[in-house]
Amino acid sequence: MIKKHYEKEIQISGVQANGSANNNKEDVMKIQSWLNLFARTNPASGTSTAIDSAFGAVTEAAVKTIKRRRTNLKPVRYALWPVSQLFDGSPY
Repeated sequence: MIKKHYEKEIQISGVQANGSANNNKEDVMKIQSWLNLFARTNPASGTSTAIDSAFGAVTEAAVKTIKRRRTNLKPVRYALWPVSQLFDGSPY
């Protein structure tokens, strides 16, 4: 059974990036929440970040960490999938 009532919670409206004027504050907070959720289940991951709606250097570093580890993610990987699309062309 596919549970769809969480879809709105895990979707972001578009690409969010460090310093972008087009960032959606709610989407950035979702990403930061996902990063912190991942950090709680993977304490040594280095993905913990403030949930402040500002996509800065710390959030960017945490996203890159997720991208490097995405093949080994625990079940939270489905919520983090949009995060892996943030830095197109990146080697992470």
